[in-house]
Amino acid sequence: MWILCTQCTFSGGSPTLLFLLITWTVLWDIVWNFQCPPCHRLHCSPRRASKLQCKGGVTTGVCGCCPVCAKQEGEECGGHYAYRGKCDRNLDCVLTTTTSAVISSTHTLQTEPVGICKKMTKKPARGHQADATFVEFCRPPCTAEFCSHHPRAVCSASEVVEVINECQGRCQHTSCSACSFQHVPNCPKCRKNDFRCIKKFGKCIRKQACSVRKKTCKFSFKQVANQTSGKFLCKLPGCL
Repeated sequence: MWILCTQCTFSGGSPTLLFLLITWTVLWDIVWNFQCPPCHRLHCSPRRASKLQCKGGVTTGVCGCCPVCAKQEGEECGGHYAYRGKCDRNLDCVLTTTTSAVISSTHTLQTEPVGICKKMTKKPARGHQADATFVEFCRPPCTAEFCSHHPRAVCSASEVVEVINECQGRCQHTSCSACSFQHVPNCPKCRKNDFRCIKKFGKCIRKQACSVRKKTCKFSFKQVANQTSGKFLCKLPGCL
């Protein structure tokens, strides 16, 4: 909560007043210096918008990372960083009168006003409205460099997925430990409907697959950064 102090003076002030002023000053500094960490460092619960049971739309929370339910008509909204929530589409966060805490006959602490979601009658107040569409936040891309530094991390394999799994959504999340460099067989290229060549291609692929299966499946991320041969691919978990 962002605190503003107006008409404050320390001369002749009581110890209680001084304590309150110091407390609000500390809170001011906390909010003023508030910074959101990168989204991939936040633990969202839930992380998927589909897990929410919202009356209306879905938007993002304070740092714009985690999915939350958009506020409906009559519900509280606004506040710094929209910590009270964002209104759903076609609703406007109508700010109420400034609330204040009277601590003496001459000293009043002004607090930031919040609002109530009402049907939109004018251009919405910026920052207090739900996102037009909630875009699922993806973890960092699965790359050889990222996985070499974070071998157990969850990453987005949308660009390097071996087989697309629809239930994993746009991000195609998996674990770095499920990614590896895979040998790309040097098999013949064929012209259209060249069935003799296609048969040779099939034999080549089968031969390469059999030779790989006979080897032990060991993979060290320490060697990833220096490895340039093959293609970096990731496997995805099954769906429930």
